[in-house]
Amino acid sequence: MEKRFLDKVEYNMAVRIWSEKTQQEKGDRLTEDKC
Repeated sequence: MEKRFLDKVEYNMAVRIWSEKTQQEKGDRLTEDKC
């Protein structure tokens, strides 16, 4: 049970990091378009 919980936590962290990365990339593109 604990291992599955830890796997879920690691998965959630990976998803959060990935979504932050993609949001930053989209933000960079938006600022480039405005310039």
